[in-house]
Amino acid sequence: MVELISILAFVGGFVVLSQLKSILAAIWFYFLRPTSWQIYLRGPAPYALITGATDGIGKGIAKDLYCKGFNLILHGRNEGKMSKVVEELKALGGKLRGEGDIRVFLADAKEDGHDFAAIAKKYEGLNITILVNNVGGIAPRDASFDMWTEKEHTEILHWNVLFPTFLTRALLPNLRKTAQKQPVLVVFIGSLAGSTTMPRITMYSASKSFLSRLSGNLHADERFHDTNSNLSFMYLVAGEVNSGSMLGPVNWKTPAADDFGKMVVHTFGSGKRIVEPYIVHALLLKLTSCLPQSLMTAFVNKELKRQFELEAKKA
Repeated sequence: MVELISILAFVGGFVVLSQLKSILAAIWFYFLRPTSWQIYLRGPAPYALITGATDGIGKGIAKDLYCKGFNLILHGRNEGKMSKVVEELKALGGKLRGEGDIRVFLADAKEDGHDFAAIAKKYEGLNITILVNNVGGIAPRDASFDMWTEKEHTEILHWNVLFPTFLTRALLPNLRKTAQKQPVLVVFIGSLAGSTTMPRITMYSASKSFLSRLSGNLHADERFHDTNSNLSFMYLVAGEVNSGSMLGPVNWKTPAADDFGKMVVHTFGSGKRIVEPYIVHALLLKLTSCLPQSLMTAFVNKELKRQFELEAKKA
């Protein structure tokens, strides 16, 4: 009996220490760790390329990086929205840093047939030190997997998987060349939906899981022959963020896109491979992983139904 109590005490102590370590690591990462994004602001005229930058998280990241001194290459689909974003950035930058270079390219990520080699060629030779694959999303609706058409499923795959994958592939030679001189970062913006079982948005959830695995494999691939490679890959997990595609009020679990953009930039250079930029999203992910499947399903269903109601009001 004494031996059993000793074993249980040892196991209990190990669990407590493990959880304490996780708590202290989180406090350090979110509240005490100094920012490290400056390591990418090196070399002649450093650029950050950001996809899906005309709204939401992408625009928020662009604003923060521009004000910090980066030149920008912005991708979007709508020319009118893109022009307004560029004007807004230049006005903001003029107050905080002086006017930097902003270049743009337009492409509908939902469609096939993009000439990614031509896009990469256009920016060949530029000192691109950060690539943020933010483009993606979904227009959620209360429909089962088979009720979505093949065209709709294909658009989701192009939007969330194929466009960021093939753009990254095309840019890799230039990024690798830059990484011979200084650190370079490639970021994939993911979602809590890719880390849990999600009904009604099956293809979107699966696509985010794909990006998580892709990011890790690319990071390992760059180190297959060169273990000291300066080219790093991150997968960032986002929960609800107030933006054009995610409706709802700004609150403790739904930050504004500009605020979330700053949180994202704060993680750059941290050395972590998978990151939840917002601590509340990290806590929600931790909580959901501990819940029984039945409770998790009820929670997810409730949140999705709320989102469907907001979409219906918008329409």
